[in-house]
Amino acid sequence: MLSIERFRLKMNDKRSMANDTRITAGALRMRASRRRRREGLRCVTLDLRKNEIDRLIQLGHLRQADREDRNQVLLALYCFLDQSPLGDAHP
Repeated sequence: MLSIERFRLKMNDKRSMANDTRITAGALRMRASRRRRREGLRCVTLDLRKNEIDRLIQLGHLRQADREDRNQVLLALYCFLDQSPLGDAHP
């Protein structure tokens, strides 16, 4: 019976340690940043003009209804770049 009590105490200690060791949001962002860098990716900020967004729509990469949606504009830009000569730069 004594060994069962020791086991329970050890398990409780492990649970309390697990609760005390939380990963912060900043640490998760840094892990993601390092992973992307290892994969050869770089983060850049890019300002697009209205006529550049219009061109993405004309080329069929972006729907008119999505022109104000940043994520959709980003995906459209990725599609555009993938079909450009730069698209051959990655596997």
